[in-house]
Amino acid sequence: MNANMNRTISAWIERYAVALMLTLVLLPLLGKVVAVAMGSACFGWPSLNYHIGYETGFGGRKLVGTLCHLLLPDYVEASHIRILVIAANALLMALLVWLFARVVRTKASAMMMLLYFLGPFSILAWFDTGMSVIFMETYQLILVVAWLLAYLRWHGRSGFYAFTLVLCVVCGLIHHTFCCTLMPLVAAMLIYDLWDQGRFSWRRLAWTAAIGVAMGILLGSIWLFSRMNLPQEELSARLAATVAPNAYEADPYVLEVLYYQSNSGNRDASLEVLTHYRLPELVLSLLLLLPLLAVLYWPWVRAARKAESHAWRYRLVYLSITLLTMPIFFMATDYGRWFVCWFFGLVVLTLVALTRRDALVAEAVDALYAYFRTHWWVALLLAIYLLGLHALSFEGLKEAINIRQFLL
Repeated sequence: MNANMNRTISAWIERYAVALMLTLVLLPLLGKVVAVAMGSACFGWPSLNYHIGYETGFGGRKLVGTLCHLLLPDYVEASHIRILVIAANALLMALLVWLFARVVRTKASAMMMLLYFLGPFSILAWFDTGMSVIFMETYQLILVVAWLLAYLRWHGRSGFYAFTLVLCVVCGLIHHTFCCTLMPLVAAMLIYDLWDQGRFSWRRLAWTAAIGVAMGILLGSIWLFSRMNLPQEELSARLAATVAPNAYEADPYVLEVLYYQSNSGNRDASLEVLTHYRLPELVLSLLLLLPLLAVLYWPWVRAARKAESHAWRYRLVYLSITLLTMPIFFMATDYGRWFVCWFFGLVVLTLVALTRRDALVAEAVDALYAYFRTHWWVALLLAIYLLGLHALSFEGLKEAINIRQFLL
């Protein structure tokens, strides 16, 4: 009886090992999220996203505000925002546990996941640095992780593409930076899916092109036609009357930058910081992150080399996620946010391909796993090296910032 029970418990633990491990890792981070949320006098600049909706005119960053007007009372306290933020973080963590438990089934895939988690911009850092409390990517990540779970079951179906289109539009209306943060992951997965059992699918290409065009139109509309239908002073007075002082950023300059300044003007205002600080830090960051980038890109580069008839299936995957992501680094200064989304996309692409039993990607990951097993000291040095790199919240890679400050 005891032997049977022990076998049952062992089988259960083995089956749910990834879910149990991630739960144990994320629970302390949820505690930190609660502490950060409860300790915030307000939630910084993005706190305005909870209070400004489409009643003020068309533009970016307004969908959350519109939805919050339906959920929150007439006078919004900081406690109301805290409840939303903590609930969103808890939901995202639960979905991440579900996703990784679904896509990590072998030792080789576990190796990819663990190396990713050791990096400075893993999803763990998103919670640990407090970025998940402040920024709208938390809500976009919830939707994208849910989309990935749906993809694993319904990819290729017309209904799924329609769902993808709606989801992408919603994410873009939450914040238009989605087009260069998490949309590249969606685009890369759709491109990967253009080949159905080794044959190119024109139907899937039509759907993918339609989604791309729709998102291009949305981004162009937000960029060119954003407007406010009431004066800034009137909006400031309305916020003061309906929102507690500790529940939003009341600085008029923030309102000007985020809502009244044009998107091109907003970008121009960041140009000095980008040119003198962030772009040198980008070069340094890429150099310091090169070992992890090499690991995450390797399965796709090697699969493209090994593929005989459809090498572009794999080339387009790593080219699309790279080329669609990079523009954001030249447009806005919150490098920590951009890196988190980029690295999340890279690791998820590989893990999903492994789950779909892609032979070429699996062969590449297995070869990498075999190399680290026989050269354990390389794996150890890589792990120690990655643990020595740190995300400095939304600013970017701490070590790159320190080197830039020393050199320039």
